[in-house]
Amino acid sequence: MSRRLPPTALALALGLCALSAGRADDPADDPKAVALKVTAAGAAMFDARDAKGLALTYADDARLDVYSKEKGSTALKVETKVGRAEIQAFYEELFKNPGPVHARSTVEHARRLDDDVIAFSGVFEPNTENAEPLKLPFTQVRARQGDAWKVVSLQLFILPQK
Repeated sequence: MSRRLPPTALALALGLCALSAGRADDPADDPKAVALKVTAAGAAMFDARDAKGLALTYADDARLDVYSKEKGSTALKVETKVGRAEIQAFYEELFKNPGPVHARSTVEHARRLDDDVIAFSGVFEPNTENAEPLKLPFTQVRARQGDAWKVVSLQLFILPQK
């Protein structure tokens, strides 16, 4: 018995295929390549303690959520910053702590959600030169604005290390 898709389902499937293939041929537009590029640039700004530069990588109305949990606790706390000014102030406060840093981000997964929207996740290490560096999971959503991929949403997880 032959099963045929209704015309609307077929049109939707073909449309989705066309959208997903839209920019796949341009290596500079590959979601993982974009994620690697922007996280490397972000790590360099983190090393330079450039709070303003980091804030400029965010969209005007971006959201930064920092989740944390005390060792032995099950309660998850969240600190939220919205907009560039709050996000810049967050980085300025963070960079008040003295000492060298050598940050690195590892991108584990990246996916295109739309032509101009990508999501990716991985692990951020604020200082890889520590004997036991912190490994902080993160998830980002970025949207293309002009030639730049701006952070729309960043979730960072500061959880007890195992």
